[in-house]
Amino acid sequence: MKKRILSLVLAATLLIGASACGKPSNMVGTLNPKDYVTLGEYKGLEVEVEITELTDSYIDTYAQGQLEYYVNEYNLFPVEKITDRDVIQTGDVVNINYEGMKDNVAFEGGTAENFDLEIGSGRFIEGFEEKLIGVKVGQEVSLDLTFPAEYPNNPDLAGAAVVFNVKVNSIGKYGEAKYDDELIAKTGLGTTMEEYKATVKKDLETQFTDDNDLAKESAIWNKLMETTKVKEVPAEEVTKKVDEYIVKFEDYAKENNQTIDDIFTSMGTDLAGFTEEATTFLKEAMNKNLIDAAIANAEGIKVTKDELKEAANEVATEAGSAISEEYSYEDFIKDFYVNEDEFRAEVLHKKVLEFLSKNNTIKEIKKPVEDFNTLLTEEPAAEEVSASGNTVSDNTVVSENAVVSENAAVSGNE
Repeated sequence: MKKRILSLVLAATLLIGASACGKPSNMVGTLNPKDYVTLGEYKGLEVEVEITELTDSYIDTYAQGQLEYYVNEYNLFPVEKITDRDVIQTGDVVNINYEGMKDNVAFEGGTAENFDLEIGSGRFIEGFEEKLIGVKVGQEVSLDLTFPAEYPNNPDLAGAAVVFNVKVNSIGKYGEAKYDDELIAKTGLGTTMEEYKATVKKDLETQFTDDNDLAKESAIWNKLMETTKVKEVPAEEVTKKVDEYIVKFEDYAKENNQTIDDIFTSMGTDLAGFTEEATTFLKEAMNKNLIDAAIANAEGIKVTKDELKEAANEVATEAGSAISEEYSYEDFIKDFYVNEDEFRAEVLHKKVLEFLSKNNTIKEIKKPVEDFNTLLTEEPAAEEVSASGNTVSDNTVVSENAVVSENAAVSGNE
């Protein structure tokens, strides 16, 4: 998964949403929109927008494709027992019980029973699978192994010498997956196929609606920009805003017993790199803010305190912490934004977009979408593994509704 420098800058966990702003906010500073923006026509425009229509065919192929992805990625195939031999070979799926010991003490995450492991998959640390080749069903063995020198899954085990006591219960091979209610239960995507497909349909409807709304807003904004002119924002104003972001990072680092360099390193950049990309982003954002401010001033569009608190509660609730006596509006602003002006900018921007949508004509060109070519553009995040085996656990989120298990203290895959 690619790391973008500004992905954390713009994330709700720290700073602002990529918003355009209303009347003099901190994103615009003390700049007067009248001095920088010459508005073109922004009402009565006609724009054409391609709208994607969700079809039953798309829903079916997406649902099936997602299932096939999980089946292949997490080996959710049924295991057919091998009965004509009892010695483990490469490619076998072995069912084992194991216990990992460090200094004669079992370590967390290193124990499981009835765990299915494909020999040769490279799923466990180096040597684990190789040393099981030639072992017989029913046999118990002790494997002397060493964890990798760098082992982010559990730093306490990095480079450690350990012993795995393993009992082989059976050997088998993967069969063909059966796409039924039992498989759905394994993936955690639902309890029945019918429930799963209903969830897929609902999620896709929301996704298509959001994408189409965004396409309409973008089309109107782009049309507006054909005749609107914005004078370049003074460099010192942009620098001032970048400095505010850096101060926010410094405060965040102190609260978490880190340095600002630690924060930037986790983002895959450094101070110079952040400054360069943030400067580019903020220059564009401030131009957009000035346009929003000009429209808001011309049309008398404002944001009330009640609207701010209502919007804050929506954002906070989605993040898992609704506004309450224990978690105040002020706490929300501190956690999610540089200051209240930036949040006000985000809320006002939405109101400006709503105004533009109501006061311009959109011609929708509908395009039914029958299927898709790519199942998932990014690999689901499965960073931890329970010791429960290769069925789905409830501690590692792979998608909004699905969880899959592997074993964090044995897996060789980061």
